[in-house]
Amino acid sequence: MNDSLDLQIIKTIADELRLDISKLTLETKPYDITEWDSMNNTLIFLLIEQKYSPGLTFDEYSSCQDIGELIACIKNSKLKSKN
Repeated sequence: MNDSLDLQIIKTIADELRLDISKLTLETKPYDITEWDSMNNTLIFLLIEQKYSPGLTFDEYSSCQDIGELIACIKNSKLKSKN
């Protein structure tokens, strides 16, 4: 997880959930974290869309099983929008 975008996204999630960033990894799933309830899930989606503008739909976002998949979806979406 050396990529600065990876760290920025994880920090965004940690900040929204009011967790120490060390509690989150690329393998962290929403159901692993008590604070990551449906309301926070929606807020995280909106924050990611606002900060990183990946153009993901909520269905695409929701299909990501863990933080690593979410980051991959964001990067793929950003690459598609550049082409």
